[in-house]
Amino acid sequence: LDSMGMNRGAAALVTGMQKMTPEPNIVGVILNNVRSKRQEDKQKLAIESLCGVPVVGSIPRDEKVTIPERNLGLTTVKEMENAEKVIKNAGDLVNRFCDMDSIESLFQEKMNSIEIEKFEKISEKDLTINIGVFSDPAFCFYYPENIEALRNHGANIYFINSLNDNTLPDLDGIYIGGGFPESFFDEISSNFRLLNEINERAQSGLPVYAECGGLIYLSKSAHYKGKKYKLAGVLPFEIGYQRSPVGYGYVNLKSSRQSKWFGDGVSFNAHEFHYSKPLNEKNQKYSNNIEGFQFDVVRGYGINGKKDGIIIKNVFASFSHMHSLANPEWAKRFVEISSEYRN
Repeated sequence: LDSMGMNRGAAALVTGMQKMTPEPNIVGVILNNVRSKRQEDKQKLAIESLCGVPVVGSIPRDEKVTIPERNLGLTTVKEMENAEKVIKNAGDLVNRFCDMDSIESLFQEKMNSIEIEKFEKISEKDLTINIGVFSDPAFCFYYPENIEALRNHGANIYFINSLNDNTLPDLDGIYIGGGFPESFFDEISSNFRLLNEINERAQSGLPVYAECGGLIYLSKSAHYKGKKYKLAGVLPFEIGYQRSPVGYGYVNLKSSRQSKWFGDGVSFNAHEFHYSKPLNEKNQKYSNNIEGFQFDVVRGYGINGKKDGIIIKNVFASFSHMHSLANPEWAKRFVEISSEYRN
């Protein structure tokens, strides 16, 4: 609970949260950004007496744990020189100003009464399929569980730096996640050897799974801050950036076709956050290589407000970020497509 500028109002905020659908069971409160001991005492008294929940921590405002902001949110770990120091300082603050014994006790008490769905762990296979994952300051949005799921299905992961690496290793598939390609267009577009190799490998049938920033990387070009940048050219899109988010929040996708990547009728939730979209997408004439769109967008925006997930040969690209547990078949299919390509 951010305490800036609040006293008794903190209790009103907690009460509002308690009554919001589906009426969450709040068992404790941690105050954050507390300015003084006097403010802490007033808020603690108000919350505990009016809301009936204990205050189990009161963290003072501290510039040593401030993370600078950038477009699309906070500066990522890969862009911060002092990330480890900030994380350590945050841990020290929590340890010093929070009652960790009480917090652990509250968690344990509630966890014992909650039935948690158990996911069957996939037994690891021999690591015979090589999948490259773009991992650098431009492409850094990945669910760690997605990488783990690929490994559990037999993939050996190779990390690729889109800014510095000029060539690809011997790969059977590529995973390009989200990130901030617009902040590195100069470096990305000047690394033409890697762009050309990605294009050539994709045209040869190499499986590529791309999310948001990955879709932008695979596009023909991007227009950003008055400049046009040449990109990989696997997809026919020219990408443009808007002043406000085009897609922002949870999305619900329903597959409208059978493909190697997803079955017909499959439905799941994902999320999107992008200021970019293809320019003149509605008038875009696709080549014969484009198979079409995978998903109808039930909720959200996707590529054009109605569709998301475009397929060309063995390439799948969308603006949505999917967690592997939302669609457990995803990793299995990715490795199977890569194995088919290898053979």
